[in-house]
Amino acid sequence: MSGTIAFAAPWALLALALLPAIWWLLRVTPPPPQRVVYPALRFLADLIRRDQQPAQTPIWLMILRLILAALIILALGGPTLNPLAVSTASGPLLIILDDTFPAAPDWQDRLARLDQQLLAAERAQRPVVLATTAASLELTAFAPRSAGEMRGLIRAASPKPWGADRALAAKRLAPWLADPKTGGPVEIFWMCDGMDDTGRGELAQLLEKHGSIALAYGREDDQLGLAPSSGDLKLGVKILRTAPSSERAIGLKLMGDGGLIIKRQEVSLPADKASVPVAIDLPVDLTNRLQRIEIDAQGIGPSAGHVVLLDERARRRPVALVSGGTFEESQWLLSDLYYLERALSPYADVSIGTLEEALARQPALIILADPARIAGEVGQNLTRFIAQGGSVLRFAGPNLTADDNSTRREDPLVSASSDADHQNFLPAPLRQGDRALGGAMTWERPGHIAPFDADSPFAGLAIPDDVTINRQVLAEPSNDPSIRIWARLDDGTPLVTAQRRGQGWLAMVHVTATPDWSNLALSGLYVDMLRRVLSLSRISGGGGAADDISGLLKPTSLLDAFGNLGQPPLSAEALDAQALNSTSPGPRHPPGFYGEDAKRRALNTLPSDARWHAFVPPEKAIRIQAQAGSEIDLAPFLYLAALILLMADLLATLGLAGHLRRRSHAMIMVLAIAGLSALPGPDGFVANAGPINKMSAANESRLAYVRTGDRRVDALSQAGLHGLSEILARRTAFEPADPNAIDIEQDDLVFYPLLYWPVLPNAAPLSANAVAKVNAYMKGGGLILFDTRDGGSVPGIEQPAQTQLRLLLSSLEVPPLVRISTDHVLSKTFYLMQSFPGRWREGPIWVQATQMRRETADSRASLRPGLRGPVATNDGVSPVIIGAQDWAAAWAVDEHGNPMAAMVPDDPDQREMAYRFGVNVVMYALTGSYKSDQVHVPALLERLGQ
Repeated sequence: MSGTIAFAAPWALLALALLPAIWWLLRVTPPPPQRVVYPALRFLADLIRRDQQPAQTPIWLMILRLILAALIILALGGPTLNPLAVSTASGPLLIILDDTFPAAPDWQDRLARLDQQLLAAERAQRPVVLATTAASLELTAFAPRSAGEMRGLIRAASPKPWGADRALAAKRLAPWLADPKTGGPVEIFWMCDGMDDTGRGELAQLLEKHGSIALAYGREDDQLGLAPSSGDLKLGVKILRTAPSSERAIGLKLMGDGGLIIKRQEVSLPADKASVPVAIDLPVDLTNRLQRIEIDAQGIGPSAGHVVLLDERARRRPVALVSGGTFEESQWLLSDLYYLERALSPYADVSIGTLEEALARQPALIILADPARIAGEVGQNLTRFIAQGGSVLRFAGPNLTADDNSTRREDPLVSASSDADHQNFLPAPLRQGDRALGGAMTWERPGHIAPFDADSPFAGLAIPDDVTINRQVLAEPSNDPSIRIWARLDDGTPLVTAQRRGQGWLAMVHVTATPDWSNLALSGLYVDMLRRVLSLSRISGGGGAADDISGLLKPTSLLDAFGNLGQPPLSAEALDAQALNSTSPGPRHPPGFYGEDAKRRALNTLPSDARWHAFVPPEKAIRIQAQAGSEIDLAPFLYLAALILLMADLLATLGLAGHLRRRSHAMIMVLAIAGLSALPGPDGFVANAGPINKMSAANESRLAYVRTGDRRVDALSQAGLHGLSEILARRTAFEPADPNAIDIEQDDLVFYPLLYWPVLPNAAPLSANAVAKVNAYMKGGGLILFDTRDGGSVPGIEQPAQTQLRLLLSSLEVPPLVRISTDHVLSKTFYLMQSFPGRWREGPIWVQATQMRRETADSRASLRPGLRGPVATNDGVSPVIIGAQDWAAAWAVDEHGNPMAAMVPDDPDQREMAYRFGVNVVMYALTGSYKSDQVHVPALLERLGQ
């Protein structure tokens, strides 16, 4: 080591001692031959007898040659600028990788940092053990591998959409660390996600017993998280921070069906708050279209912890208010509905009308402000409404306490044909009369509300001291367990009673909805209590709140660690609806959507009561730079400098020998040397390759992809088609050249039999010129493989890329499409296949429908008149294939031939099947549908063993 330069082979520097010998050997240069005129006299005149000595090599040329030799010797020594620190440990390297959702935003940077650790271990020929900390179903112990083998595993790794379980990681690591065959002190490198958990201390204690710990965090110290608000009905989220040391501004993106962005909301985060609540204020119709809210900030990568999914419970519920009096005739501030409307309008879609109109709207909640009369068919419909899941909240008043029994018997919710029936239509039986200050059952002082029970919907609400009750209707004591008392007065008398009726609730407040009997309607507690009751009501259109559904909810669309919705993995299990609020995301229940239609429920990565705690490092741990260092291999630069000096030496030698006297010869030599020096070295394929000239494209067959402008996607497309081209060259007679990137707006498409088109959610629409080119390409026999790369659609959910694809296809002349069948030509073009996976295993694939035609009377076809037959267009090749399996990621390999993306799920056979599908697609594009001919059936059946 010398400063910031290290040598991988320092013994090669001993050759520098030979430089003096090289100096001595290079001192003499033979003189150039002389041109002498032939005539004898002239020859004899110039002939001088003297001893001739070889001319000495010019000092500048000797120095140049010595520098050339020194550069080659230094290059052989393997110099490296800013090398990694060399560890003196002799034991294995243990890598602790937090593969959790907080690590997702800078995942590639983390992998680059780990790659440097593997490079150092590879130089020292040390084994490597990788221990991941994300919650896992595996309990097997970790095993050491070589650094080269571990590099491939780490590059294919992906973070999980749930948190760490470091206690489980410690349990799995303990047997290996305790094994005497481990091989000496362990060097530990912990790539931390920056978040704390309950098992952190257990893992740190285990590691400190067996070696030193080098701790690296991500590039973002102040990590952000997004959790649903713990409020009742007011839609909102809360932003969590791990290091609120400074003020910062971020954005929230509110998205609806199909990835439609409804609104962008800017949020300012103060410097002293680790949790910042954010209210979402939208009109009712837009609120009910929301499906997700996510953090949208520049420089912050995607993460499942930045996403909040919204389900039916987040919709603004419709509420119908029904008055017991004439609304128009009442004074506004004394109206039965004034205080109800003011309290609920910010949180629900409130409508006012008659009970018949309310039942026709089928709201989530009907509030009856002391109705005067409910009879006949309306009463039956209201009873049916409750039994089918509706909620009804009644308020007491003069109509309820009236002594006109004939009137009360016509109300099926208040009375029936007998007193017993009358009591059954109330949440709890009522005593005759009411209790009031100065009445028969007088109070010495106004009543106060007692603290709410733990099982009450109002539990946790603060009760103002100035809220008093002056009058109420009294409930008879009852031993019926179905009667619930949600609120009491301080003397124990019920204030709010409720009873489950079928699938709905019937609740009653024993005071008026106005300040007549109490000042409850003037307090903030009144608003909070109404919101809690509303939270128990069902969603319009079916279903209900979390407590109103039961059974198992199967996973339908789940989040990955980067916040993308996709198909559920095989390890995902159905979720009990009653356990939804108490379930933490994990390998059995990843975050995402469970259930279908109105019963769909969202399990978010962060719960509403999430606490965002920064990681507390072990006492003996040493924090190092998390980002990948700037280690540079200097050998290529030294070899390049030596090559340039070698060319200069060649020119100097030719000049001294007299071969560069003619200007034309000298110019040709200089240009040849310059061209040779400019040749690139063989570094595998070139990502984001530009378009080639038309002559080369016409002479060499190659695949192509559409350049999207996203550097990561384009690099993956280039690597994917490069990997597929190598497979084609090895397994088929087709040997394609390196794939090419196409600008759909400018480049010619006619040279390419297959065009891979990754569709991005933010893709720009095509111009009229591009649309014409693409249409001409498809009509001319070209095949376009559209790939939305999102794993396919989920019932009821359209991904953003799918929405963009629909807009794209709407501008093109695309034939009618159908889902591919197992007997399609693509299933037997080269390989016999039943499924067509990419990086994602499942997902629908769409191809051109077989067009049928009706033969005319004068047709000479062998078909009978009127019989429909297929139309042979483009040799039977579908001009488009549409899928979402992310095939390029499955085909992609790096310059060393290692896979660049992990499969979902992690099935070792899935990548091979993806390659086979790629081969089938290319053969399908090149050869047409000849395999659909019946002449091939015997050979195919023989291959199938049938």
